[in-house]
Amino acid sequence: MTAPLDLNIPPSTSIVNISIIDTGATFKGLPASALVEPNIPGHEWLGGPCLAFLIQHPTKDRSLLFDLAMKKDWENWPKKFLEFFLGTGATTVVPTDVRTVLNKHGVDTMKIEGVIWSHTHFDHVGDVSTLEKGTKIIVGPGTKKAVFPGYPTNPAAQFNESDVAGHEVDELNFENSSLKIGGLAAIDYFGDGSLYLLDAPGHCVGHMCALARVTSNPDSFILMGGDAVHHGGELRPHHWHPLPDSILPNPFNVTSPAPCPGDIFHKLLLGGKDAPFYEPSRKSWSYHTDVPTMLETIKSSKKLMPMTMSLSSPHMMRGFKRQSISFPRQQTLLWRKVGFRRRGGRGWPTLPKQLVKTIIFPGRFSETSGRLLRKRNRVLENGGHGG
Repeated sequence: MTAPLDLNIPPSTSIVNISIIDTGATFKGLPASALVEPNIPGHEWLGGPCLAFLIQHPTKDRSLLFDLAMKKDWENWPKKFLEFFLGTGATTVVPTDVRTVLNKHGVDTMKIEGVIWSHTHFDHVGDVSTLEKGTKIIVGPGTKKAVFPGYPTNPAAQFNESDVAGHEVDELNFENSSLKIGGLAAIDYFGDGSLYLLDAPGHCVGHMCALARVTSNPDSFILMGGDAVHHGGELRPHHWHPLPDSILPNPFNVTSPAPCPGDIFHKLLLGGKDAPFYEPSRKSWSYHTDVPTMLETIKSSKKLMPMTMSLSSPHMMRGFKRQSISFPRQQTLLWRKVGFRRRGGRGWPTLPKQLVKTIIFPGRFSETSGRLLRKRNRVLENGGHGG
């Protein structure tokens, strides 16, 4: 593997703790061609879990949420968007919401100062009305003009005015920051190097990622990627992580001790062992706002991957959930000792066999302490209803 670039991450001894919140929300049956290209026969549909993240600063006693997954009463999505979603043939299940999971596990929501929306699509905005009025909404550049105050005043919005009423909206201005990490404009949110918000445009107006330092000396990072990519095949292979000659865990049987030969995937690559399987869809009806800009964001994401645990895209998150492991209190103790970063965040090549099963954990709050709060009890098909 080629040595990674200097990403220009300032040194720091400050960290944050990241917890994954799984409400059990899933969708399936979205046409892959609306998100990625080229079309690969047998992989015509996409689906996966929708997750949220709790960010806690251990010394400042400050907390944030990154995304809110889907709202529980999804039937009350804005009428225009609901009709569009159902018209695609996609389906969704939302057993509970983020607030309910936080309450269940004793999180003081009064201390949550803000919700960072990676962007304003239905599977990320949730329902802010379930949180205290003092919880602000933190959004990327151009978001207010594009979708606020919500539906119906703004018919383009995928959230209702009532979902955000009474909450302060803080739109970030990356032009005021001279810092760039991996080529992306960055804001040091807490001012101590523990959490950076990254300007990652292309998929949607105002799209952002979050880079969290979870250990220091040595440094370890988690990248919360939102929808910077929609499939791991948009990121891998790449210059810093080419297609290996043998792949473990075996993508067709994750329990098999035998590796999968990498060369069987060569015909699917866009060009060589260090070129990805996919790029964002350029179709006029794709779900992306600006594909050329999104490609630049993906290029930067590739630079970040060799040194981060990437929590981005439904397929990559299924790779995490397949390990049946939560984050421990010191996150890297687990992912370094048992290879979790490699197995959970970088499974090869994230192109599913038709009936590969994935374990989903409804209603589980994956605490950084590593306790399993619920046994796995739901199995979904990995590729959506059409594949």
